[in-house]
Amino acid sequence: MRKFFRKVGEAVLYPRLPRLRLRKRTRKEEIPGFLKNFFEKRHAGWPEYVMLKLQLSLILLFLFSVLYLLLFHAPFLFFMIFLTLYLLHLSLTQLKRAFWEDYPAYLSFTLLGLSFAWLLLLLRLLPPRPLTDSSSLFLPSGLILLFLLSYSLYRWKYGRDFTYGRVEGVRGRKVLVRVGYDLRSNVKPGLYLVESLVSVKKGERVKVGVERGLFGMRGSVPMVVMGRKRA
Repeated sequence: MRKFFRKVGEAVLYPRLPRLRLRKRTRKEEIPGFLKNFFEKRHAGWPEYVMLKLQLSLILLFLFSVLYLLLFHAPFLFFMIFLTLYLLHLSLTQLKRAFWEDYPAYLSFTLLGLSFAWLLLLLRLLPPRPLTDSSSLFLPSGLILLFLLSYSLYRWKYGRDFTYGRVEGVRGRKVLVRVGYDLRSNVKPGLYLVESLVSVKKGERVKVGVERGLFGMRGSVPMVVMGRKRA
């Protein structure tokens, strides 16, 4: 009986909380079923799906920014706030996991887009003036110049003339390389048959030189395998 009462007393005076085992939720990195066929045909995967959501959201943000600028309706501003919060959440979670190797470049791209979408609203501060008045063009010209300067600095800091891919097959001096979307070199995902300067094997990760288009409007094209990617 003494042992029993001693245990009861210890339980009251020194209670021990039960240990809760929390299961870690596994984050599903999957493309929705109705879009899988679309992405598979383009040799794209979940990272490209995340990037598509980011780009479409930025386009919508700029669209609502222009509509609010022209019509000055409050709902457009609410949509802008919602899209801004969504883009920040997407950038800090899925975008970081999808492009972790070059995450600073992707985050800077998002913040640059967000900044200019909101800077457009500064044009609302302009008083109505005739187009012949040179002072009415000062702020729009300044915003355009700021955008071009920021874009040039972004390309100077993060742009590159190569990307990385995985060897899918070797055909003599030609190599079939699978490349994912790369914002820094502006390469679209796909399978590319390119020349190889080094001997490579199937499954190896390689560095691929690209030919960049003028101003990056048409995208870059993988041209040659320059070497194996260092671990």
